[in-house]
Amino acid sequence: MFSETYSSTFENIRINPFILCVANVYKNLIILAINIPIILTVLWLTKGINLISLFYIAFYFALLFITATSLSFICASLCLKFRDIQFTIVILMQLIFFITHVLWETAQLSENINNLIVLPNPVYHYIEFFRSALLNNVINQFSLTYVLIFTTLSFIISLFVYSKIKNKIIFWIS
Repeated sequence: MFSETYSSTFENIRINPFILCVANVYKNLIILAINIPIILTVLWLTKGINLISLFYIAFYFALLFITATSLSFICASLCLKFRDIQFTIVILMQLIFFITHVLWETAQLSENINNLIVLPNPVYHYIEFFRSALLNNVINQFSLTYVLIFTTLSFIISLFVYSKIKNKIIFWIS
């Protein structure tokens, strides 16, 4: 992101890299939010939505925004410093997609495999948070705790990374 998309911005304007991460995540969340009315209409027609679900969804989007901004800053910084990591991150994202229960159900796995693959996966908990808030009108407490801890840790790590590299970013862009 820093080396390809915003390299000219860094070279011409003194700007905080978090602002560019916020802009990138905001653009992607707007694209995601375009589909929310379709989901809400289907749930409204099936009488599966209420006011508390909308509050949970707003809370979910706030946590998702913070996490996505933090992780995009960390990944963009790593990819800027070490150019080969970009391809590794693409492969890791594909692996995370396949071990997340989007294409299969968690009931298909044994309990040991479920504990090794599904429960440590943060993407699973973000999907479970969103799904349970919309369908059940109640949030899975374990997923909520996991999402809160993961959001806090990713934000703290991104602030730590920023404090270490804030004056070096402009020199890594070329």
